[in-house]
Amino acid sequence: MTTNPDDIAIETKNSEIVTVQVTKLPHCQVKLEIWVQPEGTAAAYTKAVQKIKKEISIPGFRKGRAPNALLLDKYASSIQSEFVQVVLEVGINEALDLTGIYPLRQGIRERPIVKECSREKGAHFILEFEQRPVLPTIDFKEMHIPPFTPPVITEEEREYAFHDFLHRFMTFEEVNDRGVLENDYIDLDLTLEEEEPRVIAENKRIQVNEKVMPLWLIDVIQGKTTGELIKGITKNDPNNSSVPSTPFHGKIGGIYQGILPPIDDELAKKVGLTTIEELKTKLYKQLNDRTYETAKMRHVDQILLLLMEKFPMDFPRSYIDHYRSVFLEDYKEKLHAAGKGNEIDQPEWVEYIEKNSLQKLHADFLFKTIEKEYGITVTEEDVSREMLHQLGLMQAGVGSLSLSDLKDDDQANLRKKLRDIALDNKIKDFLVDQSTT
Repeated sequence: MTTNPDDIAIETKNSEIVTVQVTKLPHCQVKLEIWVQPEGTAAAYTKAVQKIKKEISIPGFRKGRAPNALLLDKYASSIQSEFVQVVLEVGINEALDLTGIYPLRQGIRERPIVKECSREKGAHFILEFEQRPVLPTIDFKEMHIPPFTPPVITEEEREYAFHDFLHRFMTFEEVNDRGVLENDYIDLDLTLEEEEPRVIAENKRIQVNEKVMPLWLIDVIQGKTTGELIKGITKNDPNNSSVPSTPFHGKIGGIYQGILPPIDDELAKKVGLTTIEELKTKLYKQLNDRTYETAKMRHVDQILLLLMEKFPMDFPRSYIDHYRSVFLEDYKEKLHAAGKGNEIDQPEWVEYIEKNSLQKLHADFLFKTIEKEYGITVTEEDVSREMLHQLGLMQAGVGSLSLSDLKDDDQANLRKKLRDIALDNKIKDFLVDQSTT
């Protein structure tokens, strides 16, 4: 028998009535070529005849009592169909038990191809299906993982976080006697003149500052007055030469000076606290939590990349397609929220989705492997702790729960989400611990 050049591995297994040739293909596809000995097909034929005999009625005979010769003469086609089905059922079950390879419940499965099926010659048929991915054995003692160094928050970062908080209570004074200056706030309309024009900002209030606005836009805006139209060309990203320069046009809807609130205890009372020192303490704790979580996630991502490189895995096409679909829908929502819905068809985004959905699939299976191999479990106490942890992280802007999750009337669903998050975080903490040993 010839095999496809893409076939990965071939092995043969035998039992008393069945011979199976196993061919393992890419994407966890398995081809079983099954031969059933004549003894097996003869028994299957007898079983098929008995089944048909019990199902039909022939005038002059009690049901199930008609002679086989008469049955074979009048119902040969039905018996042959049932015979093939019995042989397939017996042969497939025997082959699966013999090889220990079983189809995915929701995986891609082809109909069996019957090459031969008779009492005299036996049967020969081919079955193809997807099997579960083979999980690797992960031994961290054989790996060198760089240690995790918790981030140190600088005084400048604390000041920036506090200043960012003050912006929530900022008031604005309109400017009518001059053009735009650096650090002013403006109401901006901006559209990129792509093949399909894309609105970047629509009456959006934004500060004219290089921390939040590209220099090429600042250069065009500075000096412009309220109601004045703007136009220009975006500048290439120096870190990505594949992003083209694009013409744009827009309008300055208004110019404002931002006036920050007084920094006193009255400000703290607006957010349910007592003193300005208490407010700063809470803000700095949120900054520490947010910075630590972000740094930990980056470190975990680095560890995952090392694990992916050391433990490559093959995945069923159905898994890959599912993850791509989920990732794509999630990404579409994010692009739509950012006003970038048209970018989904661009080649670089298609490549990004393909790469990252496959990495997410790989990471999830590595997590499952670690959970199983190292006995990582979640208790009800862990779930309750995770709820408090998530509430704190939500205030810092990095939680895994949303307000809609907290408002969900289905408490069992919320507990399940918390359990999944707790398990995910325990595995991540476990990975970080491996990097410090």
